[in-house]
Amino acid sequence: MADSEAQSYARLRRLLAEPAGSVIQGYDEGAWAESKNLGYEELDIANSFIVTISVRNASADLIRRMSPSDLEKFGTHTERGKFTVADWLKAYSNHPFDHGAQLERAIKGLP
Repeated sequence: MADSEAQSYARLRRLLAEPAGSVIQGYDEGAWAESKNLGYEELDIANSFIVTISVRNASADLIRRMSPSDLEKFGTHTERGKFTVADWLKAYSNHPFDHGAQLERAIKGLP
């Protein structure tokens, strides 16, 4: 989740600061999860929580500064196509809850 939050942090800034239509790069979350170099299974989770909380707070600072017209700013996501600030808000506002539900299913042995 921390890596996704870090990606979202960068995406929001690109959407707000760069010209309309700028590329918003997707990434292969599964490949990141399987990468031994990233250490998802071995590293202390505390640092991931710190990253998640820090980038989420920094993004909240930007959201508080936005005007309603900023919701229409957009980039071109390499996997989703046109991706607006409003789309970003929808995708990332529930992100921690989505991962929490994913963990609950995993603990219960559900898909």
